[in-house]
Amino acid sequence: KTLETDRLILRRFCSSDAEAMFRNWASDPLVTTYLTWPAHKDASLTASIMESWIKKYEDPAYYNWAIEWKEAGEVIGDISVVALHEEVEAADIGYCLGRAWWGQGIMPEALRAVARKTIERKTGARGLRSIMEEILTPLMYEVPSDYTVEQVTITPETVEKGEPPLLTYNPDRKPVKIKITTSRKRGRKDTA
Repeated sequence: KTLETDRLILRRFCSSDAEAMFRNWASDPLVTTYLTWPAHKDASLTASIMESWIKKYEDPAYYNWAIEWKEAGEVIGDISVVALHEEVEAADIGYCLGRAWWGQGIMPEALRAVARKTIERKTGARGLRSIMEEILTPLMYEVPSDYTVEQVTITPETVEKGEPPLLTYNPDRKPVKIKITTSRKRGRKDTA
């Protein structure tokens, strides 16, 4: 099924997407650093992989969306369900986005669309784990250093519209001092 957001269309790949995939992300070693495959050296490899993905659409449990940037009318990345754990109502989401589109909030927008689809399928809260991680990751660097933050609330607007989570502050909270000690044990001396 095709999903749509304000700036994106998440849809099935088609053969004509291979050139844009190669140009926009598959050939970029920085983009592919943490993927299970290395950067493509030529477009024929991209086209071959694209064809294998297209054949998999016959399986109704195969979820791999091309992320099309509406403004340009071409694919700029992909988002897929890497593993579906129906017994515990969870899904692992994988994604890749061309470097030119990094830092523009595109992946959270795509993730929210997939989250809505997950809710429609009734896959449950566990299926939203990656969505929550996407929302909370920036906070894990901010909140621990601000001892006045008492609560973080994720609202429907946070998930659906990309609004920031609500932070509840308590100016009366005092910092907690923790003393960290290390063991001074040295390497064992063997005696013979």
